Amino acid sequence: AYRLNVNYNPTDKPTPLFDKWLNDVFAPEDIPTIQEWMGYCLVPSTAVGEALIIVGDGGAGKSGLGTIQMGIMGSPSVSVEIQQLVTKQFQMADLEHKLLAYDDDLGSAALTETGLLKKLITADTPIRAERKYVDSHQFNSYCRILASANFMLSSLYDDSNGFFRRLHPIVVKPKAPDRKVINKFYELILEQEKEQIFKWALVGLRRVMENGWKLSWSERSRNYMKANKSNAVHFEDFFNETCTVAENETTTM
Repeated sequence: AYRLNVNYNPTDKPTPLFDKWLNDVFAPEDIPTIQEWMGYCLVPSTAVGEALIIVGDGGAGKSGLGTIQMGIMGSPSVSVEIQQLVTKQFQMADLEHKLLAYDDDLGSAALTETGLLKKLITADTPIRAERKYVDSHQFNSYCRILASANFMLSSLYDDSNGFFRRLHPIVVKPKAPDRKVINKFYELILEQEKEQIFKWALVGLRRVMENGWKLSWSERSRNYMKANKSNAVHFEDFFNETCTVAENETTTM
């Protein structure tokens, strides 16, 4: 059901264009995570249980990951809008037989409903989908969620750990003032280096599998997630700042 848009080439070749993009856009400690993510999306598994959110200012190059991944994956990938995915009746059916769903502009609006998105990210039970004029049906989803955004994905009503632990943010570097804009840069990367990028992603896949299907987390991402979670859940911060629990004692919240 999944035929990727790339050939396997055993010959090792350099990838100067792809390497330039990686180092221009991502901090060094986040590049292993990008490698693991790209490899993870090549196989039908949702064992990692996380969606990747690339966060940064406009023009920083964060959308390149989705463009490059979709160019390698071909038909098993699909463009979506996450807001519509969780609210529109017929959108979920578009993810059947897909390995990657990419939202290139997440927007700043908070989600009003998160249950379907959480279920899709972990996908340990069948997903119900419906098409026009056809009875609804269930399917096993292996579709991973990738999004580019200026702000981290948030929810109006869900501040639970179950929501936050399904999100993996990567914060891109600010765009360097002297960085040159190359016309059709991502198309050029795919034309010249797609096969080698695929092999690079396979190394990441092996690492994810060896780590028990867990993506690497940089300290940069952990701190960003902690700050966003703190902004959404204020009570724990208030409690820690105003109350003291005696040693060897416990309290409930």
